Amino acid sequence: MTEAGVSALIGLGGNLGAVAERFAAAQAALGSLGRVRGRAPDFWSLPLGPEQPIFRNSALWLETKLPARQLLTALHKIESDQGRQRDLRWGPRTLDLDLLYYGDAISYDSNCRIPHPHVRERAFALGPAAVLAPEHRDPEAGRCLAALYQETRRDIMEALTSKAELRAFRKRCTGRLAFVPTMGALHEGHLSLVRQARELGDHVLVSIFVNPLQFGPQEDLARYPRDPEGDRRKLLELGVDGLFEIESPAMYGAHHETRIVQERLPRHLCGLSRSGHFEGVMTVVAKLLLLASPDVMLLGRKDFQQTVVLQRMITDLDFPVELHIAPTTREADGLALSSRNAYLSPEQRAQACCLSQALFAGERAFAAGETDPRALERLMAAELAQARELVVEYCTLVDPNTLDARSGAARAGDVALVAGRLGKTRLIDNRLLGAVADPRLPDPLAENP
Repeated sequence: MTEAGVSALIGLGGNLGAVAERFAAAQAALGSLGRVRGRAPDFWSLPLGPEQPIFRNSALWLETKLPARQLLTALHKIESDQGRQRDLRWGPRTLDLDLLYYGDAISYDSNCRIPHPHVRERAFALGPAAVLAPEHRDPEAGRCLAALYQETRRDIMEALTSKAELRAFRKRCTGRLAFVPTMGALHEGHLSLVRQARELGDHVLVSIFVNPLQFGPQEDLARYPRDPEGDRRKLLELGVDGLFEIESPAMYGAHHETRIVQERLPRHLCGLSRSGHFEGVMTVVAKLLLLASPDVMLLGRKDFQQTVVLQRMITDLDFPVELHIAPTTREADGLALSSRNAYLSPEQRAQACCLSQALFAGERAFAAGETDPRALERLMAAELAQARELVVEYCTLVDPNTLDARSGAARAGDVALVAGRLGKTRLIDNRLLGAVADPRLPDPLAENP
């Protein structure tokens, strides 16, 4: 022990109630035991025990003059003050504090084992400690924490809840970053993008942000599906490195008034009925790209107009990012996956299949030799008419680059698009006619018919 004390690394965890607030309270309490020299970012991890919420984890670097055993007793007291009960070994807990390292000490005392006996085998403990003190050496292993962490299985995910945390995460990424922006309520379509992101990047970042700028006054912002716990669990199971979740006031600020505007592309299709929607989409995506600086961004083809609008924004404004468009993921009966499908009643769900059936009918007719765009549109409209509750918004064949309605003969690569409402639920879908497969991705024409 030096004159200043010993540098102790303390692990923090919890999965019940307001864990982030308890971490802050624990940090304040630890300040009375010495000098807090830093705290690691928070991470998510899957629980060791069954049927309980996922855990939030962090690590704190404390310079203290307390002996190790006395420090551990103090940690247990802080846990107790925050409502921790120690009667269930693998159960949920309000706050869990572990003494991971106490300087370079080694102790095999069963009441105060140093280093913590499981620290090197549990990424949720070692990861935060390695980010906080990468050069600290494990006295038993003889290697620095950064090296030890690289040897563990990646089963934790950084919890990013501020712009500063997102920027710091990006700086720590040592390779290619693949980014999947979402609004949450994740389904297999989102998860397929995450899997492809793992193939395209060394690190994977996902954002979940229900963006108020892209919702109109009468749209479903307040009731948009949300499942934060389920989303985090799914992303953890896929090995995502960072999850960015931020509240609207922190994303935009009290005086935000800047929007990104496009002159022509938003004046088609969805833009005709959703005034300002694409301005909101472009604005939030531009902010995310500036904050995260990814090398590649992945989007699904289901929102076709959105992909065209964003590609134009990226090109026009010279964003240094590659846009990767993945085929639409469908249910077995052809319905395109969407978070809004959860709104549909069983009767509406049965009728919703008419959108994909209309597109498949148009695609089959084109493959059989029909090239009159209006004839293809009439054929698709007849299929849509089979759904008695569907209010059709558009049913059209367009140029994939300009989104203008096809005036001459239909050609391979044109896009058939449909949109409509079943009750209060707005649904969209599209198909590329005779598209050539991207060798990096599944053939878009091989989507479930």
